[in-house]
Amino acid sequence: MGKIDSMIKSEIQRLARREIRSTVRPLKREIRAMRLKLSGLMKGFGVLNRITREQVQRARGAFKREASPEESKKA
Repeated sequence: MGKIDSMIKSEIQRLARREIRSTVRPLKREIRAMRLKLSGLMKGFGVLNRITREQVQRARGAFKREASPEESKKA
């Protein structure tokens, strides 16, 4: 009787693992796709932040060159 019990138990475990795998596999694919998309977005934001920083520095430099403090006092 013990042999049949262990066979039934192992078969139930095998089927349970199979069912779990079939449920989890699509989720793993979706997570992988989301991580790749997130990675791409983070890289894109990094580039945009760098460009924005450069433009802000250029704009600050342009405003400083437009008028000196002496000229602004005269005006």
